[in-house]
Amino acid sequence: MTIGARYGRLNLFACALFVSALMFAAEALAAPRAAELGPEMPLAEPAGGFVGKLSVTPQGGPAGTHVTVRGEAFAPEQEFDLVWRTVKGRWKVTVAEYHGREFAPVGYRIATARSDKAGRIGASFIAPEDFGFQHDIMVQQGNRLLTQTAFNVEMTVKLAEDKGPLGSPIAIEVQGIGWRELE
Repeated sequence: MTIGARYGRLNLFACALFVSALMFAAEALAAPRAAELGPEMPLAEPAGGFVGKLSVTPQGGPAGTHVTVRGEAFAPEQEFDLVWRTVKGRWKVTVAEYHGREFAPVGYRIATARSDKAGRIGASFIAPEDFGFQHDIMVQQGNRLLTQTAFNVEMTVKLAEDKGPLGSPIAIEVQGIGWRELE
């Protein structure tokens, strides 16, 4: 999203407002889009209760954050899919009418992890460029959801240019805006 401001005071206000977010954005790595993580996966359902324990480090950060997932108490020496849950969104419009927005849940495979003899799994990935706020990271085996945890995609703001003459327009890029109302 790009926002332009044409007045000097607004320029100064915009710069001051976003300076802290810019520091976080500078530290982020190049991030893939969510759909580039891996193939689309069916969203599994729990059956017979949750199995295993999953943790993510860190628990949140901007797109481009290096994320490590660790799990334990799974069946030994088996393969599991780690899945990033998000939504596909679209505007519902006709040539002349707006009918709102529509979002459908979707999951993308982050990795396939094989448990060791003690039932532990682990994987790392780069947090994708996606909608902001909470995203489930799920451990699935076939159509069964075993357990899940969450990662919080934080909003970042970046100025297109960091200098210019007084009164020049400012282009601002924002990532990590939430898909739900008021996010």
